[in-house]
Amino acid sequence: MGYHWPFGVALCKISSYVVLLNMYASVFCLTCMSFDRHVRSSLKAIWLLSGLLAAPTLLFRTTKFDFTSNRTSCAMDFSLVVSSKDQESLWVAAMMVCYCFIGCTVTRHFNTLRKEDQRKRRLLKIITTLVVVFAACWMPFHVLKSADALSYLNLAPDTCSFLRFLLLAHPYATCLAYVNSCLNPFLYAFFDLRFRSQCLCLLNLKKSLHASPAGSLSSQKTEAQSLATKV
Repeated sequence: MGYHWPFGVALCKISSYVVLLNMYASVFCLTCMSFDRHVRSSLKAIWLLSGLLAAPTLLFRTTKFDFTSNRTSCAMDFSLVVSSKDQESLWVAAMMVCYCFIGCTVTRHFNTLRKEDQRKRRLLKIITTLVVVFAACWMPFHVLKSADALSYLNLAPDTCSFLRFLLLAHPYATCLAYVNSCLNPFLYAFFDLRFRSQCLCLLNLKKSLHASPAGSLSSQKTEAQSLATKV
C-alpha cells in the first residue's frame, strides 16, 4: 500500500512493539542458552527486559499524515524529547554506538565459549546455528535501517535512487526478519532431541484425545448390547 497505514495510532504502536519484543526476546534467549541450556529460570527476566527495551516504541511510534501524498504513515516521532534535527541525530548516533558495544560483547562471549571443554561442543553447535540463522534473517533489516539513519545524518548518499532502493527493499527485509520466528521450531526440532521428543509426545497426546470420544462411544455401544442380551 505504499507505506500507507490505515489502522490507526493504537495498532501502529502495538504492532511495532510486538516486533521489537520478539526481536529482543530472541536475542536474550540465545544469550541465556549460551550460558545455560535450561532458560526456564530466566524467562521472566528475559520478557521483562525485552518489554522494557521495546517500551519506547509505545511512546514514540505514531501516525503522520502527509498532505502532499494524501497518505498516513506509521513512524517514530522523537519530537517529545528533542527540539531539533541535531538532537535527534544524537539519539540515532547513541543507538548505533550501543549496538556496536552489544555486538562486541556477544562476539567476545562466543569466542570464550569456543575454548571451553569438549562436552559443550554439541550445545555450541546448536547455539551457533540459531545465532547464524537469526543474524542472516535480521541482518538485511538492520543494514537498511542503519543506511536510512546514515542518510538522515548526511553520512550516506541521500539521492533519490538510493532512497527509492531503501523503500523498495524494506518490505522484503522485514519479511525475511519475520521468517526467523517461523524457522525456529524446525531448528529446535532438528537439533534438540528433548524438544523433538516432547513435540512427538504432545502430538500423540492430541491423537489420543481425539481418539478417546470414539473409543468411549464404542465401549458404551458394547455395554448397551450386552445389557440388551441379558434382558
